[in-house]
Formats: sequence, C-alpha cells, structure tokens
Amino acid sequence: MRRVIVAFQSQENCTKIKDVLARAGLLVEDTCHAGSQVINMVNKLDDVLLICGNKLVDMSSIGLLELLPEETDVLMLLPPSQIESSWREGVFTLPLPVNKNDLLNTINMIFETKRESVFKKKIIKNERSAEGKEIVERAKLLLIEKHNMTENQAHRFIQKRSMDSASTMVDTALIILSTELN
Repeated sequence: MRRVIVAFQSQENCTKIKDVLARAGLLVEDTCHAGSQVINMVNKLDDVLLICGNKLVDMSSIGLLELLPEETDVLMLLPPSQIESSWREGVFTLPLPVNKNDLLNTINMIFETKRESVFKKKIIKNERSAEGKEIVERAKLLLIEKHNMTENQAHRFIQKRSMDSASTMVDTALIILSTELN
C-alpha cells in the first residue's frame, strides 16, 4: 500500500481530507502544516503520495515542489485560477472545492499509473538483461537462417512486431522462437 501524506496550512483541511481517505480505506501516514515537515517525511519514506493545498505555513506548494524528489507523486488541490498545465511529471491537480468521488478516483488513478510505471520499468530491465538479449539474438539467428534475412532486417522485424503488438522485444522473440521451431 502506498503511503499518503496530507499537507495543508489549516488543521481543519488536513482533518477533512484524512477522514475522507480513511473512510475509503486509505492509510494516511501523517498530516503536515509546514513544507519543512513534508520534506522530512518524504525523505524518510518510499513511494509517497503527497496531497496538499496551495499554501503551507512556511512556503507555497510551488516552492515545496522544487524541494521534493522528482519521484514524489503530488496531488494539489487548488483554486481553479491557480491550476496550470505546466507542472512537472508526477504532479496532478484538482480544482477546489473538491468532490469526494473526484478525489478518490484521482488517487486511484495515480496509484494505478504508478503501478504501471513500475511494471514497465521491470519489463525494460528484463529486456536489457543478458537473458533477454540472448533470447532476442536466438530469434534473430532463426529468422536469418529460415528466412534469409540480414541481421539488421531480423532485428527490425522483431522490433516492428513488438511495437505493432504492444509487447516487448523479448516477448516477441519468444513467440517467434516457439512458432518457428514447431
């Protein structure tokens, strides 16, 4: 389960958001009122979602963003006039006043996006592994032998097939090996 930190200048806003999240079964790690508290918490924890307003006791949310690690996901609840499209990756916004369902749906979307990102990184790591490279090389050799392709043509064939099927080159190479050998 991902960790959630709620940070608003007012205790009332922190409590409201924390209660909504608790009723939805989400665990709030802590509530903060100052950017310095948020920075300390984020640096101690992994995989954090920060939900914050536009101001904290000691800094603005914009100032806070500049001090947080890039991998920190942030959901900012802002007045409509302050919502911009130029935030960095991993920063999401909702206009105030926020609807409970919109808040929860957005949090779920952020969690799902993070899961997909982690999964994609594992796939890329697998594809770059020695085992993954060996599988692709075996498939290329098979294409070269059976279909008189050059190495470049075989590589491009696997690459194009993987893009067309939205799969990795390793997965495509495995399919080629299993179909060509049967």
